[in-house]
Amino acid sequence: MVTTRASYARRGTSSKVLVAAASANAAGPSPADRNRQLASRMREALATNKAAYKRLKHETLLFRQGEVSAEALQQQFALAFQSQASSLFLELAELLPSPQQRAQLLSAASRAGWIAPDEALGSRGELGVDSGRGGADEGVSDGWRPLNLSVSAVADQPADSVQPTSASEQRQSGVPSTSGAEGLELPPGVTDGESRPAKRSRREKKVEGRGGAAASAGTGILYWLRQDFRLHDNPALCAAAAAAKRAGGKLTFVYVCSLEEDGDDLETGTSWRPGGACLVWIEAALMSLDADLAARYGPGARIVFRRGAYLPELSAVAASVGAGAVYYNRRYEPAMTATDKRVAEGLQQQGMEVRSYAGLLMREPQEVKVDMTGRWVGHFGTLSPFMRACDRLPALPKPLPTPGSLPVADRAPAVPGSLPSAAALGMVRLPVRADGSLVDWGQQLRDAWDISEGAALACMDKFMSEGLATYEAARHFADARAVSLLSAYVHHGQLSARLLLHETVARGGRELSKTFSRRLIWRDLAYWQLHHWPQMAVRPMRTHYTGQEWNENPAALRAWQRGKTGFPLVDAGKFFESMRQLWRTGWMQQSVRMVCAAFLTEYLNIHWLHGCRWFHDTLVDGDLAINSMMWQNAGKSGLDQWNFTLLPTSSSQDPDGAYIARWVHELERLPRKWLHQPWLAPSGVLESAGVQFGTGPGCYPHRLTTEVLQDLRKENARKIAEARAQAPEWIDPGGYDMVVLPEGATVKQGGSKMRVFTKSDYRKLLSTAQST
Repeated sequence: MVTTRASYARRGTSSKVLVAAASANAAGPSPADRNRQLASRMREALATNKAAYKRLKHETLLFRQGEVSAEALQQQFALAFQSQASSLFLELAELLPSPQQRAQLLSAASRAGWIAPDEALGSRGELGVDSGRGGADEGVSDGWRPLNLSVSAVADQPADSVQPTSASEQRQSGVPSTSGAEGLELPPGVTDGESRPAKRSRREKKVEGRGGAAASAGTGILYWLRQDFRLHDNPALCAAAAAAKRAGGKLTFVYVCSLEEDGDDLETGTSWRPGGACLVWIEAALMSLDADLAARYGPGARIVFRRGAYLPELSAVAASVGAGAVYYNRRYEPAMTATDKRVAEGLQQQGMEVRSYAGLLMREPQEVKVDMTGRWVGHFGTLSPFMRACDRLPALPKPLPTPGSLPVADRAPAVPGSLPSAAALGMVRLPVRADGSLVDWGQQLRDAWDISEGAALACMDKFMSEGLATYEAARHFADARAVSLLSAYVHHGQLSARLLLHETVARGGRELSKTFSRRLIWRDLAYWQLHHWPQMAVRPMRTHYTGQEWNENPAALRAWQRGKTGFPLVDAGKFFESMRQLWRTGWMQQSVRMVCAAFLTEYLNIHWLHGCRWFHDTLVDGDLAINSMMWQNAGKSGLDQWNFTLLPTSSSQDPDGAYIARWVHELERLPRKWLHQPWLAPSGVLESAGVQFGTGPGCYPHRLTTEVLQDLRKENARKIAEARAQAPEWIDPGGYDMVVLPEGATVKQGGSKMRVFTKSDYRKLLSTAQST
C-alpha cells in the first residue's frame, strides 16, 4: 500500500500533519505488515459504502487508461472520504508501535484541525488514544468508514466485486430514484423522503444493533436549514432526528450563507436572491431559532453558522462533526433548485447520503397536473382548475408535532471556521453616513415584528379565534383589521402552510371564509407557475406582450417608490425615506399592494418589472413566485389578468380615512371627507389643517398627474392592444390570448396552444388596433 501526501489532501490541512504521518509510519519495525493490516481494515469498512467504492474503482480504471490525472484521482479519494478523517487518524494511531509515535501523529492532526483536541488527549491529559477512547476495539465497528489513503485499496479489487444490495445502496450507486419529486430533477441517490421517516439502511441497522455503543464516524446527520426556520411540522427535521437515533449518531444544525448561489442580482438576473427586507427577517429568524433550539434541546442543538459556497462549507461541517448524511426541505425558486441539485450531487460524490423533503408548500409544483378536458371550471392558469387538480391528489398528511427530543451532542458544536451568530454572517448591508456612522434601516423592521416561531404560532391562534370570522367581509380594508399578518411567517418557513390549512379546516374556516383557505392554495399556484415559467419574474408569460410600449419616466418611478405620488392611498402604502408603512414594516395589506401596482402599470404606464423588483427588495414576505405572479397579472401579461378597477382615489378600502391619517402625517389633521382627494379641499380647510402642497419640509407633494384617471387607463389599454395586434398567431378567433402549455403542467395537452383569460375590453380593442 502506497501512502502519498496527496492521499491526505483536504482543504486547509497543514503539511506538518503529512510529514508527521509519514515519519511516524516509517519508524515502525514492519511498515509493510502494518500497511497491509490497515488496507484490510479499510476494505472491510468500505463494504458499508459500496457505492463510493464502485465509483472510485471506475475513476481508478480511467486513471490507468490515462483519462484522469493522478492529482484528480487522489482528490476524488480525499473528497469521497474527507468526513471520516478524524476516525482515520485515530485508527492509524492504533497501528503505530509506540505512544511517542501516536502522540506525534495525533498532536499534529489536532493542531491542524483534523481531530478535536479531546480526541488527542487521554484521560490523564497525555497525548494518546488508548485511554481516550476506552480501548482499541470500542472505536472500530461494522459501521466505521475511515478515509482511504491510497488508490491501491480500491484498485486491487475487481470492478464487479462490489454490487449495491439494499435500496439505500442502490440510491447511492446512481440507480434512478422513483421519487415523488421527479419533476424537481433530484440527482440520482438524493432521496425524496416526503413526510415519512427514512428507511433504515444496512449501516444504520448495524449501528443500532450495537446496543448503545459509541457513535462512530459517519453516523451523524446534518440538518441543512434554509427556508424552514421552525420545529413544528418539519418533515426533514423529524426524519433526520429519527435516522440519527437509529444510527446512534448526532444531529447537527447548519446554516450556510451563500447569497450568490441563491439567486441573481435584481438588475440583471431572472431568479432573484432574497431582497433586503427578507434578509433582515432571515437574520432575526435564525437568531430566534438558535435560541429556541438551545433552550429546548440543549447547547448541542445550537446552529453552526457558515459563510461561503454551499458544497465546501457543508463538507467541512460534516467532516468536523462526523456526519455521513445531509437532510433538508426542498426549495422551489429556479436558481435555488438548480443550486440544491448541484450541491446534492456534489455531496453524493463525496459519499454522503442526501435526503430531501417537502416542507414548504402543501402541493409541490410537479405533483399538480391540470386537466383542461371535461367540465370547464375556469381558464388555464387560474385558481379553479388548479384547485380541482389538487383535489384529485391524495389527501395531505396531518401536520407533524414538534420533536420532544433530539439526538444532539452535549456541547455546542465547535467547528473550525464557523461564525458565532447569524448577525456575523453579514447578510444585511448597512449604508454609511458621511460621518462614518451606519444607517441601521433594518431596526425598523425588527421593531415592527416579533420574528420567531412562537410569534408565528401565536399570531395564527389569534387570527383563528378573532379574525377568521370577519375575514370574508373585512379583508379588503387597508388598515389590516381582519387579515392574518401571517404571510412573512409562512414564506420563511416559521409557520407551516400545512398546519395553517389544518387549523383553518379544524376551526370551521372553510365555512367562515371561503377566500382564506383558497389563499393558501393560491400560494401553491404561484409556485406551480414559477416552476413551469422559470423566468416569470422578468419575462411576460404571454410572450407577445414583450413588445408593449411602456413609459420611461424615472422621475415618476422614483416618486412612486418614495411615496410622493400625490395620491394619499398610494403614498400611505409606499414610502422610502420617511416612516410610512412599507419602508417601516416591510409589509402592506393585499388590497393596498394591488392599488399601488395598478397605479404604476395602468395609470403611469410604467413597466410592471420595476414594481416587481421594488416589492421583492422591500417586502419581508418578498416571495419570488407570488410577487412575480401578482405583478404579471397587474401588467396584464400574466395568465390571470386583473379584471377590476382600482382607483387610487377610492375610499372603499379606507372608508374613514384612518389608514391614510396614520401613514400620511402631512394630512393627519385634514377632515376625513377630503383625505382621499386633498386637492379638492377648499383653501380654508387646507389652511386650518396645516396642509401645504409642494416639495418643502412638511409639504404634501402635488399629484404626479392631473389628467383624468380613466383616460390614463384607456391609454394603457391601447398600448396593450397595439402589442397584441402585432402577434395575430397568439390570438384565437374569439380574441383571447393563447399560450403554449408547458410539458408536465397538464394531464394531456403539453406543448399545445390554449386560450387564457383575456379582458373583454382588450378583445374589443383588438379589432380597432388591427384596423389602424
